[in-house]
Amino acid sequence: MRCLERNKRTFYYATYKDKEYVEVNGHKTGDVRKLYNEPVKMRASISATTSMTSASRGAFSDVSAYGVVLNYDRRIVTENLDCELDETSVLAIYCEPTYNAETCEFNYDHEVIKKVVGLDNITYYIKRITKNG
Repeated sequence: MRCLERNKRTFYYATYKDKEYVEVNGHKTGDVRKLYNEPVKMRASISATTSMTSASRGAFSDVSAYGVVLNYDRRIVTENLDCELDETSVLAIYCEPTYNAETCEFNYDHEVIKKVVGLDNITYYIKRITKNG
């Protein structure tokens, strides 16, 4: 039922490409900049956040395999079993997606924390990201 067309929202995602070290005046600073492939438009079911958010964790919690606590803000469910999203992907759900082809930089506001593949769907646990500066 979650994968009905009326339950889907449009968002953009970009898959991880590579990383490069930031240089200032020809010297590496030790900072790393992640590079992403060109963003892809996608439609899928995105869960709504509710008042169940834990003040101590700041996000929902689920018990993953082996009793590991997984903190996330939302879930995305898709019936597309060929979806390229994985734990290194980032998403633009609330922000306008812009991509700089020269620097391979993509502005995003969520990242994928966990991918769970079922028999007929894939669930992605995502967390909102706040960037400084």
